[in-house]
Amino acid sequence: MEIPVTLLLTKAGPQENGGGSGFGILTELAMDYYFVANGYNTSYKYFDRYCSGAGGTYRLNNAEWAAAANYARGAMSQSYMNGTAFSYNGSTYYSTQVSFYGAGGDLRYAYGTATVTFDSSGEPVGMQDTYDFNAGSRSALNELVTGIGGFAGGNGNSFEIKSGLILVK
Repeated sequence: MEIPVTLLLTKAGPQENGGGSGFGILTELAMDYYFVANGYNTSYKYFDRYCSGAGGTYRLNNAEWAAAANYARGAMSQSYMNGTAFSYNGSTYYSTQVSFYGAGGDLRYAYGTATVTFDSSGEPVGMQDTYDFNAGSRSALNELVTGIGGFAGGNGNSFEIKSGLILVK
């Protein structure tokens, strides 16, 4: 796959994103190339937002939500009912952690462990994740990938990813 030159020219420099050393910027560009070359467009979009320092909240569009909901539905089966139950407008919902580390395709590297809300029939109706490269309890390989992402992102700014109904504690 050929990468458009404009992709590489739109990256923020060390003064703009706090990336620091030239090595960090090269690592960031290498990650961008890897994401795009492998069709991980959602990962590229999130990583670029992180590196730009935009922060804030990103709302999933319909296609992004459909892909995340489809993965969450398959990943949880009936275990969604082990989550935190809550009521909203007379209906029962379950808020539970879903690991996206096994996701493939465009979802690969887009999310870590997200909080997904399911309705009582097991249908995902909302999601919340923080894109932040935090240390956590994950496999050694996923921890390594997270560490590389954090290094490549320099002093990037974390942000929230949200869609649909979520439990606010």
